[in-house]
Amino acid sequence: MNEFLNNMNGVAWSFIPILLILFLMAGIMFVFYFKKKAEELTIYIKSIAASLERLSNQGNDN
Repeated sequence: MNEFLNNMNGVAWSFIPILLILFLMAGIMFVFYFKKKAEELTIYIKSIAASLERLSNQGNDN
């Protein structure tokens, strides 16, 4: 039983670096995804601001 536990312990420690790499890759992908979504949101907000400015200028012209 003790030998089995030692063997399982060795197997578990061999998976730790793989899990760390996977978590690192997931974190990097999340950062790039978040950057892209933030950029899209910024473009959307700028277009709304430009539309409001055009509407405001039309209102001032009348």
